[in-house]
Amino acid sequence: KLILNLRDIFPQSAIDIGILKSASAVRVFRRMERDAYLRADSITVNSEKARQFLIEKKRVPDDKISVVWNYVDPEAYDGPIKTDFRESCGLKNKFVFLFSGILGSAQGLRFLISVAQKVKQNENIVFLLVGDGPEKVQLRSLVEESILFNVVFKDFVSAEDYPSLLKSANVCVLCVNSESKTSFVSGKFFDYLAAGKPVLGILNRGNDGFDLIREARCGMSVEAGDLGGSEKAVRAMCGMDRAELLAMGENGKKYAREHFAKKMTVHESVELHVATKEVENIPLAEEKIAPPVEHVAESKVAVRPMEIEPVETSVLAIKEPRESVFKKIGSVINSIVREIGLSVTKIEGPIIATEKKIVEDVKISSGWIRNLVFSVSML
Repeated sequence: KLILNLRDIFPQSAIDIGILKSASAVRVFRRMERDAYLRADSITVNSEKARQFLIEKKRVPDDKISVVWNYVDPEAYDGPIKTDFRESCGLKNKFVFLFSGILGSAQGLRFLISVAQKVKQNENIVFLLVGDGPEKVQLRSLVEESILFNVVFKDFVSAEDYPSLLKSANVCVLCVNSESKTSFVSGKFFDYLAAGKPVLGILNRGNDGFDLIREARCGMSVEAGDLGGSEKAVRAMCGMDRAELLAMGENGKKYAREHFAKKMTVHESVELHVATKEVENIPLAEEKIAPPVEHVAESKVAVRPMEIEPVETSVLAIKEPRESVFKKIGSVINSIVREIGLSVTKIEGPIIATEKKIVEDVKISSGWIRNLVFSVSML
């Protein structure tokens, strides 16, 4: 039996932010998406609103979809700070708003820079953007053109240093493109909670993270695209006393322990496998859940401090009459992956194979690409 673990709703996510515009490509990807949903015996998502999206917009039967939240280990963040990022980034005595992850269109970072522009007169506030991605060069140029000294860029850090990076910030930022209509909670949100940091969420109201921040009382939520509201939230959090910020962080950590503990979410995943007879007698400690799309499973990137093996996928032969079509699809997939800023560990050789050939050494960590490749192989 097949359990389809969705980490994004593709192609809708790419359509929303304007990356995928070709009507013919959209039709092909929609067919792949529909085929994947039909063939799956069960589908898992990491948020309730993502489940509702599939039921209402994609007409997937509600009893076919389960919510399995990302897991996180708060104890991994309990140790002392090993690397002083405030010192290395020249941010001593600054109030640091940290964003870590992929710097792409889906993350809405141009808007975050607009917020930085609004508060630039407050020399105490600094936005630290840690990561890499397709928009990094443009974002740097935008900061330089705007003559902003309150936005600092830093490359990805190692998994070992990631807890120290989060703990070095005053507030961690979770933001998305205001045009994004799908609701998957970014993996970094769970890391922020585990690190005990207050969270500023600049999100769409259709995103579960918007309500979770308020429910956990771990920070402030502002609707994506609301520049005035975002500016007020930044100023408000910067003006809070240390005790109030610490309380927000502790609230988030407590919420993570109660709702997103590793043992709890892995147990839900195991139960789902058993229910669909996919596997039997899986030891709980050995069960693994795929990483979120923003995380890349290599030592040079900001990821959760745990070991994740990249997935190796081989796609079976596709009949010759469709060869030219699928070659184009393979090209589109490659371009979208890099443009949208998803976490692809490695892609070598063609994604789509012709008769008597298979994909060579495709290693991926992005959930939707894995699902997409599977769908192509089944057409």
